[in-house]
Amino acid sequence: MASPIPKVCNHLMIQKQEEEWKMKDLKAKKIFLSTVLMLMFSGIVPISIAASLATSSATTNYQGVPVGEIWNDTDGNHIQAHGGGFLEYDGWYYWIGEDKSDNTHDTHGANLYRSKDLLNWKFVKTILSDETNPGENTDESPGLVDPETGNFNMERPKLIYDEDSEKFVLFAHWENGENYTASRLLIASSDTIDGHYTIHHNFRPGGFTSRDFNVFQDPDTGEGYLISTQDHENMRVYPLTEDSTNVVVDESYLLFTGQRREAPALIKANGIYYIITSGQSGWYPNQAMYSYTTDISNPEGWAKLQPVGNNTTFYSQPTNIMEVKAKDGSSQYVYMGDRWKPDSIGFSTYVWLPLEINHETKTMTMEFEPGWYMDSDTGKFVHPNVTNVSEGKPVFGEDNVIEGKLLRYINDGHYFEPDTWSPDTKYYQQNKVPWSATIDLEKVYDLARVDFSFKQFNGSEAYYQYTVQGSNNNKDWTLLADESQNKMTGFKSNQLEGKYRYVKIDVTAVKNAHNDNSTASWENGLLEMQVYANNLDREIAALPVVNKEGETYPSEQSITLTSPDSNARIYYTTDGSEPTENSTLYEEPIALTYGETTLKAVSYVDGEESSGILTETYNLIEPDTIVSVVGPTEFAVTADEGASGLPETLEVKNAIGETVTESVNWLTNDIDFTPYHSEKITGTMADGFEVTATVDVINQGTNYFIHGAATEDPFFQAVKKRLGDQLINNVPDQEYDGNWGYTGIIGTDIGSRTSDSTNIYDSGWWAHADKSIDYKINLEPGKYTVISGYKEWWGATRNMKFSAIDSTGHVLDSVEFTTNKDTKAHQERLQFELEQADDVQISVSKVGGSDPVLAWLAVEREEMISIDSLRMALSDYVKSEEIAKPSYKILNNRLTVAEKHYEKNKWNQAIKSLEDFLKHLNNNADNISSEAQEDLKKYSEKLIEQWKE
Repeated sequence: MASPIPKVCNHLMIQKQEEEWKMKDLKAKKIFLSTVLMLMFSGIVPISIAASLATSSATTNYQGVPVGEIWNDTDGNHIQAHGGGFLEYDGWYYWIGEDKSDNTHDTHGANLYRSKDLLNWKFVKTILSDETNPGENTDESPGLVDPETGNFNMERPKLIYDEDSEKFVLFAHWENGENYTASRLLIASSDTIDGHYTIHHNFRPGGFTSRDFNVFQDPDTGEGYLISTQDHENMRVYPLTEDSTNVVVDESYLLFTGQRREAPALIKANGIYYIITSGQSGWYPNQAMYSYTTDISNPEGWAKLQPVGNNTTFYSQPTNIMEVKAKDGSSQYVYMGDRWKPDSIGFSTYVWLPLEINHETKTMTMEFEPGWYMDSDTGKFVHPNVTNVSEGKPVFGEDNVIEGKLLRYINDGHYFEPDTWSPDTKYYQQNKVPWSATIDLEKVYDLARVDFSFKQFNGSEAYYQYTVQGSNNNKDWTLLADESQNKMTGFKSNQLEGKYRYVKIDVTAVKNAHNDNSTASWENGLLEMQVYANNLDREIAALPVVNKEGETYPSEQSITLTSPDSNARIYYTTDGSEPTENSTLYEEPIALTYGETTLKAVSYVDGEESSGILTETYNLIEPDTIVSVVGPTEFAVTADEGASGLPETLEVKNAIGETVTESVNWLTNDIDFTPYHSEKITGTMADGFEVTATVDVINQGTNYFIHGAATEDPFFQAVKKRLGDQLINNVPDQEYDGNWGYTGIIGTDIGSRTSDSTNIYDSGWWAHADKSIDYKINLEPGKYTVISGYKEWWGATRNMKFSAIDSTGHVLDSVEFTTNKDTKAHQERLQFELEQADDVQISVSKVGGSDPVLAWLAVEREEMISIDSLRMALSDYVKSEEIAKPSYKILNNRLTVAEKHYEKNKWNQAIKSLEDFLKHLNNNADNISSEAQEDLKKYSEKLIEQWKE
């Protein structure tokens, strides 16, 4: 049976091993360097990081625990002790863990490190591997290597010292190196901590599978226990045998039945046994939970699981809990966790955090504390000298975007999430990117860091890309952290510098971590944002005060700076640089001339910390300078008009607030004026002012434009404004009302696909299984073209039929076509003629593949020209003096002759008379304006075409 008092180590033996350790160090360093270079050239690890690791100094002297960061040993090599265990022995702290330096998920060795201060760790040796134990595993002779695969995998090694047998006993989870079907427990022992370990067992204890596990020695009784994940549903607790080299199966019991727990870590504190476990979410983190009992032998004695840490356990999975005695004999506890990096597993890091245990309430708490350390004189943990200054403070942003998911939840002090799929989780949720949220700290603080607990759904994890900015006026911002390339899910912590009152997060992307697709809309939210400030010994001086806030002014300005403290000295810059005591001392008003100036100022007061930086940006412009566009910036034009249909002027506001009309020159060289789609266009106005607008292209004859399932649509609104009453529908879409609309039942026949995009192809209808998307539209007699638009929203292949059917069931026209994952903006068209008014059914139906979709419909009626309409146009132009009277008489005569031939059904003669009309138009340009000539030519050519048909 193990004793709670460790045996004194043989110092002479340790000294004799120093040379052997040095050789092992050199070998490990070579292996690690080759791995780093391989990862660097393969692109798995950024070159900058790989280079810094490969060229790290021979000795690394840490002053604080590098929580979640690369942690090197005393020789400058990345510590390879993943899934680790901890043993305090003979004045040394020992750390054992998995060697994943070859950057694969298999572990081919258990490494041993030792330290005096928990910070600086010396590599001792690899104490168990296929080099130390090359034998195969058989029933008669337990070994390390699987005889069928010729390989093995060893995870979560743990080490204890058994006093009775005077042996060190090593435990590990063993697999065959190809998969996780073996699920075995390996037990080995050695006479010395760094000696040869003899394998005693490689087995399933009692026939039960064994995966993630931990080993615990009761400090009061010396009894040992093994807690193992038995399967996907249950854990099992086993007492150890007298010599700690086996388990007592008959006295084992199930723990947390059906709760899918793994990665156990156990400690005893003040007579209470505490256990921390994780959920099961692959290599991605989740909310750790703890429980406790007063009797570890009683399966019914464990309390209900409670959360500890944040919703991702600060992006870690538990592996062990260490107890560290201070020099006054008091116990301190450290949570040991792994921050797994699935794509570069050898560069996974370690999350070690102080663990607080309240003996009276039997509760565990753990905060994120990067840089904590153990004081060498007292043995006490020293925590970062910072305070959370954001909790409960005012928050600004777009609130209640998703009903009940409020902004105030991001700093309410709650970041637990035991069930990531629970609808009751209180967090701030968004429905788009980008988005931002700002916390007002209510006064200036010397910022230290900011921690983000982003929303996570285990099994569908996402990563957030963002920036953090600071400000002292909620207007002029300074970049404090740039995570625009981040790919770490769940939890992020950023070091901050500077004195600021406002802290803002700007989220630019939320992407599915499993395939990098954006946007992971289901996970777009923030559970908690915590801003920490340094605890200073002195007060921070008050910010300087400016007489005029930075904004746009239509004249030159004089700026004065003051301070609430009459003893303050104010220094400033006007070039955007940070002011210091070496900058210009403020003594008189600052004269600003036309142009943009960034003024920054800082106050110094004896006996106080310098103030934050006051930043104000001034833009001084001439009074008639354009500052904004007042009118709409989305216009519809017809394909025939093209660039000529764009407005020649826009209403704008100038620097003194007047609304005036100014000409605009549109840059149209690269604009595609084919219908039906939108283009972004840029125009320049006076003084180089640029305006960006949207051009929606349609056809002249459009009578209906229907955007499927839309209630508000800027494209439709622009088309309606351009065509007026010619566009018959007054809303983008509607249920059939006797005149026009969709006829399917929502939820039974059709469903809507919505989008934040204004692109007409990004939203519309989808049909339920084997249903069609149908519209009924009442059309007057005439020739029609019906155009439909499609985009593949979900990567499917669809064989569809687009058809027009009259009220008798006669198919007027139809076309079959196919869309697939590459379909972005596809159009199909039908053409038919109605001799009398009819209710026409427009249908999109399934031919094969997935069910049909539809983004939009456009119905165009061909414009019919008559002799009367042509003569009316001719008469209007002569009245406006755009056609000289002699030319008018000749042209009118040609029309009269053509009309007489037409009435007598003499088509050839009628057409010849219209052709004479055209010749006169072309030969008399001096007597006819270009506009009249162009219009009359278009009308007469159209009439000739109709007569020829």
